[in-house]
Amino acid sequence: MPPCWAGPQPVRLTSMMTSGPACWSRCWSAPAQVGSVTSFWRHSAPCSSAGWPPSSRACTGSARRRSTNTCTPWRRRSVSGCRPMSELTPGVPMRILVSRAGFPHVPTMLAEALPEVVVTQCTVAELTAAVRDADVLVPLLAPVTGQVLANGQRLRLVQQWGSGLDRVDLEAARELGVPVSAVDTSATGSAAAVAEWCMMAAIALGRNVPTVSATFPAGSAWGSPLGATLHGSAALVIGMGAVGRALCPLLQVLGARVMAVSASYRGELPGVDGHGYDDLVESVGQADWVFICLRRPMQPPILGERELRSMKPGAFLVNAARGHLVDEGALEHALRTGHLGGAALDVFRHEPMTGAESLLTAPNLLASPHVAGVVDAVERRVAALVRANIRRVGRHQAVWT
Repeated sequence: MPPCWAGPQPVRLTSMMTSGPACWSRCWSAPAQVGSVTSFWRHSAPCSSAGWPPSSRACTGSARRRSTNTCTPWRRRSVSGCRPMSELTPGVPMRILVSRAGFPHVPTMLAEALPEVVVTQCTVAELTAAVRDADVLVPLLAPVTGQVLANGQRLRLVQQWGSGLDRVDLEAARELGVPVSAVDTSATGSAAAVAEWCMMAAIALGRNVPTVSATFPAGSAWGSPLGATLHGSAALVIGMGAVGRALCPLLQVLGARVMAVSASYRGELPGVDGHGYDDLVESVGQADWVFICLRRPMQPPILGERELRSMKPGAFLVNAARGHLVDEGALEHALRTGHLGGAALDVFRHEPMTGAESLLTAPNLLASPHVAGVVDAVERRVAALVRANIRRVGRHQAVWT
C-alpha cells in the first residue's frame, strides 16, 4: 500500500490497516487525492477529498473514476472502519496503560521518554477494566482479547514493546478500528542480542553449566563432567530471518559446520547449506546443535515428538524464538530419558510461567525468562521508537509499524 502522507513526509501505516475494502486501495492509488491523516482518523468523507476514509462497505464506482467515488459514512463498530480519535482536552495528558506482565523496566523507561504523558500499570486480571481510561495500551506479555479492545473506548493504539503480537486479537482490533503496532527490531539491534544469547546458552549447555552450578558447592569431583564443544560439530539453524543470519557467522567463528532450514534462504551466507522444511526431520538428525530462530507462528509445533526423536542422541536444543514452536511435553520426555544432552529455553508456550511447571525441573535444562533480546542498548532504542509512535498518536497522525 502506498504511504500515508502526514505533512511533507511519507510514513507507513500499521499493517492492521492494510486489509480493508476495495475503496481503500482505490483512494490510495491516486496520491494527489490523499488528504490529511487527521481527516482519516476523525471522520469519513468522499474519497476524492479526504484520501482514505474508513467505510463499512467498498466504494462505489470503478478505480478509473476516482473523482466520483464516495464511501458510505463510517460507523464506530464498522468491520472495516477505524476508531475515531476524540479531541485531546487541553492540559490533560494522554494516558498510557502498561500491563504488569513482565519487563518491569518498561514503565520507568516510558515515563522517562514521555514526561508529558501519564503512565499507569495494571495486572493482567485488571486489564479489561483498566483499559477504559487508556489512550495507548502497552500489553507486554498480557493477552489483548476482543473484550479488552472493546472496553477500550478511548483506545487509540495498541503499541507492543518489541515485535511480538502473538497475544493480540488482530482480527478484533481490525473490526474495532484499533491500530496495532510492533517495533521493527531491525532498527534496534535485537537480532544481534538474541544471537549472542543463543551462543551463550549453547556454550553453557555444552559445558554442563546447569549441572555444575548445582553440584559444585556440594563437592563434585574435580575435572568432571565431560563437556562438548561447538568446534567441529554440526549446527542447524531453523529460520533464517534477522536472528538466524546473525547467529550463523558466530557459529562459524567457533568452528561449527552450519546448516539452515528455511523457506526463503537461498545460500546467501558463505558456507551455510540451506534446506527446505520438507527436509527438517533429516536435517535435525544430522545436527549436534539445533537452534530455533523462527519467528512466525506455526501449528503444530515445528519440533514435535517425531522431530525430537529424530535428533541425535546427546544433541542440544536452543530456542529463543517462540515457545509454541516446540512440543514442551515431548521435550521434557527427551530430557528426562537422556535422549537429548540438554536444552536452553528463553521462551515458553505460556508466559509468564508460574514456576510450578514440571518442565522446569527436567535435567540439563537452562531456562531464562524471555530475556534474550533484553539488553540496555536495545531497550533504549525500543523506547525511542515507541516514544515517536505514541507522539504521533497525540498529533492525530498515522502510526508506524
